[in-house]
Amino acid sequence: MNTIRGIVVTLSIGCALFQCIACSSWKRESTTSKVSDRAYTAIVTDNGVGCSVGYSGGVEYTTDGGHTWIAGLNRSVCLFGVEITGKGTTFATGNQRNFVRSEDGGAHWSRMENIGAGQGKSISFCDEQTGWASSSLWAGCTSDAGSSWKALALPSEVKVVETVCCIGQDSGIIAGADGRLFRTDDGGASWLELTSPFARKDEKWQAQFGKTTQGLSLRFSGLQGIAAAIGTFKGTGVLMIRETVDGGKTWSKAQRFPFETVPLSVFADLQRNVSVFGSDRTVTLFSRK
Repeated sequence: MNTIRGIVVTLSIGCALFQCIACSSWKRESTTSKVSDRAYTAIVTDNGVGCSVGYSGGVEYTTDGGHTWIAGLNRSVCLFGVEITGKGTTFATGNQRNFVRSEDGGAHWSRMENIGAGQGKSISFCDEQTGWASSSLWAGCTSDAGSSWKALALPSEVKVVETVCCIGQDSGIIAGADGRLFRTDDGGASWLELTSPFARKDEKWQAQFGKTTQGLSLRFSGLQGIAAAIGTFKGTGVLMIRETVDGGKTWSKAQRFPFETVPLSVFADLQRNVSVFGSDRTVTLFSRK
């Protein structure tokens, strides 16, 4: 009897946790002023820090939630991916394998070691030193803030990389452009497929995957995580957010937020807030209510 009662309690707790996440309500927190017309992607975090990167290495940064944008000093080629650690350290990647870093929130940038191959697209750091980066055909990890890179052996099922999510030096998730997710905890020696939060396409949904900027962003802390994707739902531009409490085995029902046009990129920060860069050159921040 005690064994049965224990099983029932365990199942009840698990169901309650999942229902809590499944019912988690998100809201549009704020929308910034417009960034430069040359920006390819832009992000803002919940502490008001933000950065845009784009054509010919152009960068802008903000410290007031995007009310004002200030041009930073950077010398690189076009940039398509950006990451903010939340402590003033910002990273960006793009053409010709360029990888750059700013230690003052985006005002000044330094060239770091190039990534291994292709046009940089996605960056994910779990702290100021430890991170992953990817192009569409390569992924790698760093433990020294981009001063050096170690290539990750991709899952055989992933032909094109959409995004990466760094959980630790040897732990993280790679998402393919088909929406499939794979996790490693041994630096890419082996991969475990997780449940996909978003298919690339179904009868109502068309994901914005396979572009020069990421259409899918993941962020995990322990077993809890979020997946945010942009695309169209019934022909309308949309952001979709799903959450997990079991490491990606199951996902909550998607919450949808419409946009007048299809957004250009999406980013989930270390606090698991979501920012969406729109075709109107603004960034919209989403957080839990």
